[in-house]
Amino acid sequence: MKLKFNLLILFESLLFINPFFAQISCKQTPLLSVGDKSPPLIIEKWIKGGGFSALEKGKVYVIDIWAIWCTPCIAGMPYLSKIQKNLKDKGVEIIGITSEDKSGNTLDRVEKFVQKKDSLMNYNVAWVPSSMNEDSLQGIFVHPWMQMIGNMNIPTAFIVDRNGFIAYIGDPHGIDMPLKEIANNTYNLEIARTKYQEGLKAKGLLENFNVAIRENKINEELTIGNQILTDFSYVRSVTYLGLASAIVEMKGDIDTRLLDIALIAAKQGVVDTQFESPGYLDLLATVHAKKGDYFQAVVAEKLAVSVSEGVMKDNQMNNVKKYLLMIGRK
Repeated sequence: MKLKFNLLILFESLLFINPFFAQISCKQTPLLSVGDKSPPLIIEKWIKGGGFSALEKGKVYVIDIWAIWCTPCIAGMPYLSKIQKNLKDKGVEIIGITSEDKSGNTLDRVEKFVQKKDSLMNYNVAWVPSSMNEDSLQGIFVHPWMQMIGNMNIPTAFIVDRNGFIAYIGDPHGIDMPLKEIANNTYNLEIARTKYQEGLKAKGLLENFNVAIRENKINEELTIGNQILTDFSYVRSVTYLGLASAIVEMKGDIDTRLLDIALIAAKQGVVDTQFESPGYLDLLATVHAKKGDYFQAVVAEKLAVSVSEGVMKDNQMNNVKKYLLMIGRK
């Protein structure tokens, strides 16, 4: 039960209509990719900072999609604040955008939240018009930009370069290196586009992997899992998360070969997110625990605690205690 709760907290980095809802993917083919011209960004009200016209040519923007109920969104705020502080002089502006939904993300609550978390959110925060998709789902996770990339995973970050092109789409914890390269004019947009599209193909394989799990086809699970890890030079970190999580959530005894795949995927996700994502670190700890390596589980979980917040942090601290007990029993 504790493991299940732990993974549910982790999957708040995916879409939730409420904090304990499963991931939902958009049905349409993606219409927006890395390398494409940025769509317009309509801002209804600046909640913190701002005051400029989005998006101005010559500046670099990070558009962070978030909501007050998204635990990983909140846990990542200090990281975004650090990035904003370090790159402000390079013309980088981080804008956290959110909108009304049916899970309590109202303008009044968001304003109070931002005021309370003021020291954690040292970047621009904006309220944008409410969005709804064809299935009548309402919230920032169906913002037009999100619908155009074909998924509803949050937190999600977009980087818009100085010429108005989308330079990055993915986990906010992966923006550090692209931003530095963009700021120094060394970023290759064509290579980034190729890598992003490879990541989308890997995500498609992940769906096949989940089907193989449901049908209990171990040979297909191993083939597809290894294919995701080896056939692409770039895989989006959320795909690593999905691969490792699907394995550790399997019922009964888990094949050690699958756990080896989960460990590689979890480690890569941690590296890709600069050791700053509490969710990925927590997942790595879970994989180590599944493999019976409780010492490494403690190390990873303590790292998760160090960058976490709120309920997620409390749960991870409990996991540290649990893993320490398991070490004592050996």
